[in-house]
Amino acid sequence: MSGDLNLRITLGELANAIAIAATGFYVAHVIERRQANRRAIEELIVALCRESRDHLGSLSAIIEAECSTAQPVSADARNKIARCLQRFSNSIHSIEMASQKAGLPKALSVDALKSNRESLRALITDPLAQGPSIDAATIRQIEGAIMQGRESFIEFEIALHKD
Repeated sequence: MSGDLNLRITLGELANAIAIAATGFYVAHVIERRQANRRAIEELIVALCRESRDHLGSLSAIIEAECSTAQPVSADARNKIARCLQRFSNSIHSIEMASQKAGLPKALSVDALKSNRESLRALITDPLAQGPSIDAATIRQIEGAIMQGRESFIEFEIALHKD
């Protein structure tokens, strides 16, 4: 044993090693880019959900401030409620569109959000169309629907981050 190490690498072996290393770096880059894109999509949808929850909070505040007494709801208050409902509806549509464009899995369906939106709309617009005020029982139902809406957003966001 002389202790000498004789290492020979052919040009083909060197080219193979370089190709394997380059492929590894390329695959790592692609994976990193996909993860960055996924994070950006999640951040966008989370921001849209936050906006929707803010609209729910505003709607709750308007209902409490303008409809909590048995007094008739003013035209100004009706307009505020209608605008807030429309903003809420638009924000749900934005979440749906972003989810579809991002190609999110069917498990991340916005159906629960849309269903809650429609029940909330019916709970608010029907009494306002039928009479001058909203009774206390209906206000409690509206607040319950708002709470269910918040819970729907929480479930949606948890499902978004699980995937």
